[in-house]
Amino acid sequence: MVDFRLNDKGEIALKQFGEETGKSIWEISYPGLHAVLSNVMPQGGREHTAEAKESIRQAVQHERDRLWRNQPTHPQAETEVGKTLQ
Repeated sequence: MVDFRLNDKGEIALKQFGEETGKSIWEISYPGLHAVLSNVMPQGGREHTAEAKESIRQAVQHERDRLWRNQPTHPQAETEVGKTLQ
C-alpha cells in the first residue's frame, strides 16, 4: 500500500508506504543498506552511535556506487546532434 497526500501547492506527494511495501522496497532496492540499518537500530529512542553512523554512511555510499555501476547502457548516437546531446 502507498499513501499519498495533497500538499499546499496542489501537488500529490508521498506520505508513506505501507509496512510490507516499505520492507519490500528496502530489501529489493537497497539490500546492503537494509542489512546495516537492521543491525544498528538504536535502543530506547537514543541516537545512533558514531560507529553506527559511520556504518550507515558507508552502506549509503556502497548503494550509490552499486546503483551507478548498474546503470543501463545506451546505444551510441549516430547523428551529430545526438552525439552532442550524449
